[in-house]
Amino acid sequence: MRCRVILAREGSSIVARCDEYPQCEGRGVSREEALTRLRASLRFWLETCPCDVTLDCGLELVPAAPASTSFCYPRAMRFVPLALATLCLLVFFIGLDRIAATDWREARDAEVAREIVTRREILAPIYAYEPLFEKPILGYAPEVVARLLDPRSPLRSRQIRGGLAVALILLTASIGARHFGMRAAWLSALVLGSSLALPFAARADGTQLLATLLGWVTCAGLADVVFGRSAGRDLRLVVTYGALGAVLVCAGPLPALWPLGGLLLYTALARTPGAWARARPVAGLLLAAGVALPWYGAMTERYGTDFLAHAPFFPYAVETRVAWFSGVLFAPSFLVTGFFPWCALLPGAMLHAATGWRERRLPEIFGRTVGIAGAARNRRPTSSSPRCSRGWRRSRSIPGRRSPRCCPRCRPPHSWSGASSITCSRRPSGWRAR
Repeated sequence: MRCRVILAREGSSIVARCDEYPQCEGRGVSREEALTRLRASLRFWLETCPCDVTLDCGLELVPAAPASTSFCYPRAMRFVPLALATLCLLVFFIGLDRIAATDWREARDAEVAREIVTRREILAPIYAYEPLFEKPILGYAPEVVARLLDPRSPLRSRQIRGGLAVALILLTASIGARHFGMRAAWLSALVLGSSLALPFAARADGTQLLATLLGWVTCAGLADVVFGRSAGRDLRLVVTYGALGAVLVCAGPLPALWPLGGLLLYTALARTPGAWARARPVAGLLLAAGVALPWYGAMTERYGTDFLAHAPFFPYAVETRVAWFSGVLFAPSFLVTGFFPWCALLPGAMLHAATGWRERRLPEIFGRTVGIAGAARNRRPTSSSPRCSRGWRRSRSIPGRRSPRCCPRCRPPHSWSGASSITCSRRPSGWRAR
């Protein structure tokens, strides 16, 4: 059996697809690996198809074109890097010295940095000659560096925060290019750079920028471990959980938990076998704790329970506290406000995601129940081939729908016994209609 294969490059991976079976694809870092994975996917697909498809003569993949070694953009996409650079220059670096402190938080962080530099304090943030348990000491790093460079002007601090914002945009583009292709990378970078939240954070709160940057370094490492190649996994995990430990010393425990929370949510919904084990969360948390515990232990020894009472609420431990469920209520408003004007696309994106989830997951959840109920009311054809019998049961799981494992040789479903369907255009000799 011969299949025509199209090879293309997406990010750093080579993707092999077959036009006749668009549901199957193979990804790999090399051409041979992509073809091998596509061959395995095609074999599984054909063996579970309700059609009488046999592979006794073998499966031959014929590449239609060699894998592209360069990124081919439409003409308009070639100017996207220039547009992104212009956007970053205008948003993050123009007019930084025209106004004084943006809000009271920026002014207080500048004063804390001044006292840290003046008193040469390396352990506890100081404000008005008293320890300030608002956030960990590393959260003031951008302000301290700016104070050392230029103690009289807030311009250096805003330039450093602008640089952190640009680094976050480039990291977002890198993650998009690695897993979704270059077009998704540039567009995601443009969306992030032109949203309202990032320029405002670059003017007011360097802690959030630094913690977000380190958190996304952790997410990029976890995604690369779960979806990427296995070579060099241990070293990438060391860097990943080292960045997670830096988040602990920069913004506190709660901001450091969301990368692992996102991985746990993904593994629960996608049910990817071995994803949680490949991330090695227990060893990673021990490594992150080894990075953060020296500072937390020293602060506990010096300030005792007063520090421990504020630590769970970093990086805003001295703010007015509200009910715990208010975060659920405030999150949608922050999302809509922070990602203006692109939040207008949020309803369509949610509908698209929900539709895709229903098409992929609901047949798996409810399809077998419907199939069992239909089998009890209707006679089913018998087959001398267990493989064909499995395909028949899978094809009639959803009445009136074509089986997702049905190959292009199958016709649209026809009614059979009023409640189920058979999707095979040529019945194998083993099927006997009763």
